[in-house]
Amino acid sequence: TGICFVGSGIAAAARSVAHGLAAAANAVYTHVLRPIAVGVWTGICFVGVSIAAAARAVAWGLAMASNAIYTTVLKPIGMGAWALACFIARGLASAASGVYVYVFCPIGRGIGAAASAAAAALSAVASAIGAVLSSVGAALGSMGRMIGRLIATTTREIRNMLNSLMSMFRGH
Repeated sequence: TGICFVGSGIAAAARSVAHGLAAAANAVYTHVLRPIAVGVWTGICFVGVSIAAAARAVAWGLAMASNAIYTTVLKPIGMGAWALACFIARGLASAASGVYVYVFCPIGRGIGAAASAAAAALSAVASAIGAVLSSVGAALGSMGRMIGRLIATTTREIRNMLNSLMSMFRGH
């Protein structure tokens, strides 16, 4: 019975040690490991939420900066460039119109007037040449008629002289 008593004591002690170890393990899990794990998990979640919030803040900041750059820099530059291009185009169109109205049209009218004057001068020269040739023709016609009358008269006179000479020679 002594051995049983010792065996029972050892079994009771082993059970007590087992219960103590289980309680210690449970206490370590409940009061150490679990709070550390929850804290780590909460920390990770907090860091993740913080990173997400920071990323959202950076993205929002970039969106606002982009909007501000577009609104205050790019859009005014584009509108100014557009206005400058329109101004230059209107200036070039006005210059082209001025060159047409004040250069090309007067030059064209001058060339037309010069061509008309040249045509009139050529017509006058041709008329003068025609008049001269007509006068020359009329003079030549008159001269031809005079020469013809002169030849006819001279021929008559020569015939008359020859007839007279021949009559003189027959009569002798």
